[in-house]
Amino acid sequence: MLGTVSRRPTMSRGAATTVAFESCRGDGAALFSLEGKEWRIEDCELTNVDCRELRLTDGVFERCDLTGADFTNAAVKATIKDCVLERVGGAGAFAGSTIDVPSWMSAAPALAKALGMTITA
Repeated sequence: MLGTVSRRPTMSRGAATTVAFESCRGDGAALFSLEGKEWRIEDCELTNVDCRELRLTDGVFERCDLTGADFTNAAVKATIKDCVLERVGGAGAFAGSTIDVPSWMSAAPALAKALGMTITA
């Protein structure tokens, strides 16, 4: 389990099973091009995290700030609860995930963009 304050925690190009991040902070962290299974990420502030090409199954994101995260070309099957997903890139990566209403509301503009929708007043 990782529970640290880090400027830029990084894992890339590999595989990681049964990983837990708890109470982590790291602006601009990188979880790039990883194959993951059974990840649990709780109470973390990972703004602008680079999750491009992440392949995650059986994940859990709970009480996390993922503002500005980039999930371009990723596939994330996770349960998402009480998270901030504002300005998330590649939100289509969450297809097949389970998300609570507050998290979904914060991700709504990014999800609309991923679906090619135009929102009007």
